[in-house]
Amino acid sequence: MQNMRKVVKVFIASPGDVNTERGIARDLVDEINSLHAEYTGYQIDLVGWEETVGSLGRPQEIINKDLARCELFIGILWKRWGTPPDNGGAYTSGFEEEFSLSIDRYTREGKPQMSMLFKAVDEELLRDPGTDLKKVIDFSGKLISEKKILFEKFTNEKDFERKLRRRLVTYIYDLVDNTKNIEKDDQSSVVSQDKKEREIKTHENSYLSEASLDFLGHIKDKLKTEGVNETTAADTAYMRLLANILKKSGNDNECLGAHDANLVYLYKDNYSFGGSEFIGLAMAGFEKFNSHNVPLWIWLKNSNIPIEAFTFFISKEWRHKVIDAMKLLCHKIGKVRDIYLEDWFSEKSPSQVKVSALKYLSENGLSNDLSVIMKEYEKKDILTNNEAIDAIINIKIRDSISSGFHALLELQPVVIGEKIVRKIKGNIKIISNEELVEGLSHKNGRIRMLCLEEVLSRQIVNDDFLITLLEHEDYDIRAECLINLSRKSFYLYKAKSKEILIYKDKDGKENKSLHDVYTKLTLYLEDKKYLEAKASESFNFNVDALLALAVKDKKKYTPKVRGILNDNCEEHFKSIVSAIPNKNEALIDALNKIGDNVRSNIVSQCAEWLLQHMDDSDLIILRRLLSDNCISLTPVVLSYLSRFGEWEDIKLICCPNEDLNGNKKLLGGLSNKVSILAAQTILKLARGRENELLTFSINENILAIIVAGFNKTAFMSISDENIKKLLGHENSAIREKTSQKVVQFSSRSKIETIMADVLSTHQYFYNVVHWLDLGLSMKKEISQRATRLVLEDFIEMK
Repeated sequence: MQNMRKVVKVFIASPGDVNTERGIARDLVDEINSLHAEYTGYQIDLVGWEETVGSLGRPQEIINKDLARCELFIGILWKRWGTPPDNGGAYTSGFEEEFSLSIDRYTREGKPQMSMLFKAVDEELLRDPGTDLKKVIDFSGKLISEKKILFEKFTNEKDFERKLRRRLVTYIYDLVDNTKNIEKDDQSSVVSQDKKEREIKTHENSYLSEASLDFLGHIKDKLKTEGVNETTAADTAYMRLLANILKKSGNDNECLGAHDANLVYLYKDNYSFGGSEFIGLAMAGFEKFNSHNVPLWIWLKNSNIPIEAFTFFISKEWRHKVIDAMKLLCHKIGKVRDIYLEDWFSEKSPSQVKVSALKYLSENGLSNDLSVIMKEYEKKDILTNNEAIDAIINIKIRDSISSGFHALLELQPVVIGEKIVRKIKGNIKIISNEELVEGLSHKNGRIRMLCLEEVLSRQIVNDDFLITLLEHEDYDIRAECLINLSRKSFYLYKAKSKEILIYKDKDGKENKSLHDVYTKLTLYLEDKKYLEAKASESFNFNVDALLALAVKDKKKYTPKVRGILNDNCEEHFKSIVSAIPNKNEALIDALNKIGDNVRSNIVSQCAEWLLQHMDDSDLIILRRLLSDNCISLTPVVLSYLSRFGEWEDIKLICCPNEDLNGNKKLLGGLSNKVSILAAQTILKLARGRENELLTFSINENILAIIVAGFNKTAFMSISDENIKKLLGHENSAIREKTSQKVVQFSSRSKIETIMADVLSTHQYFYNVVHWLDLGLSMKKEISQRATRLVLEDFIEMK
């Protein structure tokens, strides 16, 4: 922040047919001053015809005096060349006089910097241009042939605004960078006054720093004397950076690639960067931001440009990535946020930009932003609608849960973000009874079920109300209400269950799945004699009736459940086979072929039932079942181990495709829910022994979640050697989570040591450098908050 501001005079030269663009230029200068003047210490003063009205003397002479004090010349031409000034005919138009005087001064003094903007002309006019337009065409042709003046074409007002903004902002930040270099030189007292003046002139006439121009000269000499084989890969990468900075509209719109960008970072001490170089490297980081494999933060910091300002002049296909980076940093836009929001949500803004902006506002939006978001929501754009709804609800939730839930009811979204569902679920106790009942009719099934569960828990509705819900369009709601009612009048509702729960799917087939679930969950309500008869039936390949009996008489039937588990269902299966009538050999042979699957299903059923009762004496049974691959990891199994497990049980969890002897077991992949529960259970059982834990062979998905879940005490206890191994792990997620943990919990000096160690190795990974650079380049509170949130999201969104 600057206490004093330096005035930068910018001259706008144009005929009268681009008055609209001149008005845009004035508004744009006001915007840039409000955004950047306080931060940079430079304020733009726009000079041109309008500012001279009312002065005495020949208008063009007065304009020319102002022109002589300007540092930047911006010419705008469309169809008209302009009228001759009243000076005896030395020039054919006022524009020509202004341009010629500026070119003469530039030749003598090296300023003002010169830029031209040409508005596109219709093809029909070009066929028969007329006198005025022909002069414009001849003038642009001269600029093209001489290649001395920067010029661009624009197609419409928005395009003009974007290109002018980029030119002005780039010029201001080049001045900032130049000033810093001069101040640094003054302090060191090494650089001569002649060199300082040369640096100023270089910055005013080139997008590159003097050091970069010297580098190009050095490369030229090196190629002449030593040949191409003597140049380094890093030098080639740096030359590509400079080429990208200088690219024009006809060039490929690509930034520096991942390998080159990382080479420049690795050898950054070999080069001297200026403002344009820092901006070019930052843009490369933004382009690859979602891959997290290119350094960004050091270049962003040294560019001295607020991150949000990059959305104004970076290529439109990458603008959304700048906003994504803002979201990661939880970056707050200041008092001019309305200018950015208007730009992001303009009609011509790409959908990707709008989606990223809505995600940003979902986490960082204010109540004052709701009007902008509502406008986007009301467009009903399929690409942005869901994100707009999430943003509105999340902003409302930050005011209060009640306000957020009210927005949910009002907007009625079918699709809702996972974070919103978690917030509602975690705070549902403070939602009013009336809103809960209203939520039973919500369009989102998860919201409906959350409301029903809380309504039943509070007992705020009577049976008559639940009976009305048996006709609800959501069959899950029907099933939950039917189960609740059946506890009071089982046989009444059992008789109605098929009518209530069986329905035809979109293909016209009967769907009995919910009815089957209902039958299984309410089986224990049946008469005991019925269940005993059911349990003794021939060809009974499940133990539903036995488990229902165990619910009724736990003392009598629990030993039978344990008996099935103790011999892996061998005796129970034999009893099924022996019950086959007439000893049908073909049937017995067929049954034996599927015997393993039958036994496995029965063992899994019994284990799930038994472990839910949380008897610590069953730990021995569970260990054997897991070791022998009789059951899989499930939420019930992991909940039991979390409560009663010990250190030795970790190996049964952390590598579920191996037994205790290290032999491979054929298991399918773990669901995200089970992987999270497995990691949480391991973290609990390994508390205080984290370094030993990391010596185990651990499922990679589980290990990534373990690393993300380490608290500060646990992570800081991990040895440097183990940190190094994790940072070099072949699994990208494990490397990334480790890097983020380093940033979240380590001091700057520790991060510097780790980064130096990483960069000194023969092979290192780019995503590690990306995240460690965040901890080194951003303020501690920003980098720690960013990594904490991204780690929480990683676990919660699994």
